[in-house]
Amino acid sequence: MLKIGRNEPCYCGSGAKYKRCCLNKIEVTALAAPGHNDIQARTAEPQAELGLTPAPAPTIEEIRRIADTEIQWETDAYAALASELISRMEDSYEPTHIGEALSVWDKFSRENRPSFKKSGAFCAALEYMVVQAHGLPVTQSDLAAKYEVSSSTLSKRYQELLQFADSYFGSHIEEPASVPASLPSSQAAEGNIRLEDHARDSLLASYLEQDRLDEAEQLLQAFPDDSSVTFVYDQLLLAYKKSGTITPEIDALYRQAHEQNEHVLEFLFGGKPLPKPGSGTTSSEAEEEAVVYVTTHIRLWIKLPELLVWIYKQLR
Repeated sequence: MLKIGRNEPCYCGSGAKYKRCCLNKIEVTALAAPGHNDIQARTAEPQAELGLTPAPAPTIEEIRRIADTEIQWETDAYAALASELISRMEDSYEPTHIGEALSVWDKFSRENRPSFKKSGAFCAALEYMVVQAHGLPVTQSDLAAKYEVSSSTLSKRYQELLQFADSYFGSHIEEPASVPASLPSSQAAEGNIRLEDHARDSLLASYLEQDRLDEAEQLLQAFPDDSSVTFVYDQLLLAYKKSGTITPEIDALYRQAHEQNEHVLEFLFGGKPLPKPGSGTTSSEAEEEAVVYVTTHIRLWIKLPELLVWIYKQLR
């Protein structure tokens, strides 16, 4: 495996040490991802991931609309928890983060019908799922304190959610949307699909972050026709994590990913400034999807500097 030390000459040929050249550029790109300053300031709130459709990132108003009008909650308590979750996350999380947690809660509450006296434990566990999916520096203790629950209770609820997500998406169950009578079915179905994609992509990111590679591979194989940016680039991440070195398979996956969406690598390496998802500053749907992917996956990529070095050389 290619190794490059922080004090070694940078691979770009500048003559400067790696730590003072391209390593710094990669880290600056990560720090520029929306939401990072909120993590630093609050010690708890991360950023996450959008779904597969090449559309602008959802706004908090869209997330609220889906929760309030498009999801038919089984009980008032489930609806109240969803509302609380949005309120507790909206000041520090991107709307896409909230969409992930909301999607999991929709499916979990519908199929498992959990009972609870206080909503804090499930809210904390749902937030922790987002944290774990993207490897953010937030602990169970941080969230237990935020929601005033014990770490053991949070952990128990988190394991319940994770076990459900493993089963639900690992089995490739495609539950139809619950369509309120007052809404066109296409509108409700679109909202449900977007939320389901949030949760599926979040689960995939969680598997990769935790090195649960067999499960990540099974999830990718469950959707063989999916050619989204998330799945194409995550296939590359998975192959490298499994092999630990550059192989012909990785070379082929890199070329496929680059052909699918070249904007991802432009944003990843700082060739273009990384805007906030949904800001309206991108010039195409492909560019917007690349913004969302890099924003939500950059922390996975910066943990694989050898792969980044190799890709950078291919681009030169």
